[in-house]
Amino acid sequence: MRVDEAIVNDEALFARLYRDQYGEQHLAEAGKYTQDVIDCTTDICNYIYDTHGRLPAHVEAIHVPGIWLQVHHVEERYYEQFFGDGLTEMHRRHDTTWHGVS
Repeated sequence: MRVDEAIVNDEALFARLYRDQYGEQHLAEAGKYTQDVIDCTTDICNYIYDTHGRLPAHVEAIHVPGIWLQVHHVEERYYEQFFGDGLTEMHRRHDTTWHGVS
């Protein structure tokens, strides 16, 4: 596993992910990482992956205690406003499929 350092500043990627000007706004407002921070993080992640064959090494990737995580009931309006293709049909049909709500 190798990390592409350019992804954190990829204007084309953020333009595809976000709607309207939000990708550009994110890049303008998000903290900028210096190359030494990116290199250090890349080295740590590669060491863990090379040593243990997975990242994270000792917990499930979705195990995030203490961190807010929205799994099932996504806020559709949020994703529709800010992201170009943030929801799947499965997300859109969740209420109908699981709760009988249309």
